[in-house]
Amino acid sequence: MRKGMWVGVFLAVLGVISPAVSEARSTPAMLGRPASASQLSCVNVDHVTGGVTNASCGSSIQWELGLPLDSNGGHSGSFTMKMAGSFASNCRAVGIGRDGIGGTASNLVTTSIPNTFETLSWTGANVPANGLLYMQCNMNLGSVFTKADHSPS
Repeated sequence: MRKGMWVGVFLAVLGVISPAVSEARSTPAMLGRPASASQLSCVNVDHVTGGVTNASCGSSIQWELGLPLDSNGGHSGSFTMKMAGSFASNCRAVGIGRDGIGGTASNLVTTSIPNTFETLSWTGANVPANGLLYMQCNMNLGSVFTKADHSPS
């Protein structure tokens, strides 16, 4: 009984002094918004999958999705999107300071397989201290954006 108590105390202390581990985060696209508020009326939100569809905007819309952060510095991740027909869509992650200065964007990643959900990877977003990280996606008519995943690089 006493041995078990000391093991429990050891594990509790270890949990307190161990550094926090940053884990991968997943964010549903429905938590984002169009860059232009006037385009909100032509976007369909699926409350089951968390996805958004450019349902009736005549052209491409820019969807912005804030991503939760555990730490500043380099980040990499992926997003899941389906392009409609031959109209490719693309996304990039953007790290930026709260003052609008600093940070870098990831590589621009473009869908390539018509009418198929693709999970595509991005790298190179750098978030300055106390900064923000968000996805910026250009969605053509009929495209569906479901989620973004990321973790520190």
